[in-house]
Amino acid sequence: MAGMLGWAVPDAYAQRGFDEPFAIGSKAGAADTSVIATAARARAPGHDSFATGARALAAGANSAALGTGAWAAGDGSLAVGVAAAAHHDDGVALGAGAQAKGEQSMAAGTLATARSSSSTAVGVLSSATGAASTALGADASAFGDGSVALGSGASAIEFDAIAIGVAAQASADQGTALGAYANAAGIDGTAVGALSAATGAGSTAFGAEASASGDGALAAGSGASAAQFDSIAIGMAANAAADRGTAVGAHANASGIDGAAVGVSARAAGVGAAAFGADAAAAGAASLALGHSAVAATDRSVAVGAGAHATAVNGVAAGAGARADGVGSTALGAGARASADSGVALGIAASATGGDGVALGARAQAHGSRSIALGGDAAAGGDAAASLGSGASVTGAQSVALGAHAVASGANAVALGHGAIADRDDTVSIGAPGRERKLAHVADGVLPSDAVNLRQLHAVARRAYGGVAAATALSMIPDADVGRTVALGIGTGGYMGYQAVALGASMRIGANLKLRAGASLNAATTWGAGASYNW
Repeated sequence: MAGMLGWAVPDAYAQRGFDEPFAIGSKAGAADTSVIATAARARAPGHDSFATGARALAAGANSAALGTGAWAAGDGSLAVGVAAAAHHDDGVALGAGAQAKGEQSMAAGTLATARSSSSTAVGVLSSATGAASTALGADASAFGDGSVALGSGASAIEFDAIAIGVAAQASADQGTALGAYANAAGIDGTAVGALSAATGAGSTAFGAEASASGDGALAAGSGASAAQFDSIAIGMAANAAADRGTAVGAHANASGIDGAAVGVSARAAGVGAAAFGADAAAAGAASLALGHSAVAATDRSVAVGAGAHATAVNGVAAGAGARADGVGSTALGAGARASADSGVALGIAASATGGDGVALGARAQAHGSRSIALGGDAAAGGDAAASLGSGASVTGAQSVALGAHAVASGANAVALGHGAIADRDDTVSIGAPGRERKLAHVADGVLPSDAVNLRQLHAVARRAYGGVAAATALSMIPDADVGRTVALGIGTGGYMGYQAVALGASMRIGANLKLRAGASLNAATTWGAGASYNW
């Protein structure tokens, strides 16, 4: 029947207003102006509202409730679906059991819930609890203010958290989880990739199963792990397990505090250790390994070059295949070896096996303790020995070989010059059998043990030659004849170009006694005297 400026069917009511309310259905009610209520017990008491469906209610101005038990309570609200409810102004609930409980909130999907102002929940069982939060996807949950959860089962729990992906979870303030089962549990943490996890504050994990569990940590790469404070792991299965550790490269591992491992399977295990290169390893504190398979095994050791090894404390090995195995030893050059403490080997295949030994030059060998081998293929085998020159060799203790291919095999011996041989103890040689040398520019000897030069020898020879001439001159003076008492005579002689003159006298005293004396004057005075007794 027609109401006053309104219309109603049997069992419906239409309340008079300025415009024409319209109610259809058993006990349907249109209570305000320009409203429509249809179906059993549907009510549209709000201004310009619309309700359709059993027990539907459009209570707010400009609201609409569509569906059995739908409820649009706020002004401008919309509820569509069985038991859908829009509780506050401008709320939108779409889907069976959908609940838009906050102002300007939206819930779309079966049992979706938007609990706070400006929140949005889209998807079956989705839930947007925080103010201005967004949950999109079946069973997605956005609990924190300003949080975003996108994906089936995604969960953004704290303030400004973002979770995107199937079962992704951002459980800390400003956390971001992107990818299936990604987890951002640390404040300001970011996890990107399936099963990635950023659990430390300010941490970042990029890649499938990447994990950044230390505060400020970064893990980038499939399976990468940065477990401690400010640690960095970049590369597939890279692992930074200590504070401020850095691992870059597939399977790189930095397990020492402040350690750095860069390269495929590089390892830095010591505190402050650094390993650069595929399979490089720095195991000691403050050690450095640089090069493919280089190894710095002990504290403060350094290995540089492919396959270089520094295995002792403070050892340094530089060059492909170089080894420093002694404490404080140094091996520089491809294949160089310093195996004794404080040994030094410099040059390709150089070797210092004696303590404090020094080998300088390609294939130089310093085997004796405190020995020195300098030059290509030089060898010092005796203790405290020195070989200087290409191919020089010393086997005697405290001996020296100076010159290419010089050899000192005697103890305390010295071989000087190319090919010189000193094969007797306590000798100095400047040549070899068949290869003798002159010793030039020798000063005059002064002390009894000093060497003499040719000038000094010539002076001695001159005196000797003069002496022979003088002796000859003395011998040339005739004796006194028999029966004579005194005889005076003169004689002369010469030898090697030297001449002499001598004066002499002879005397007979009795039948049995004879005296004789004489002198020669040349460069030096020569004299002589004698007596004889006959019987």
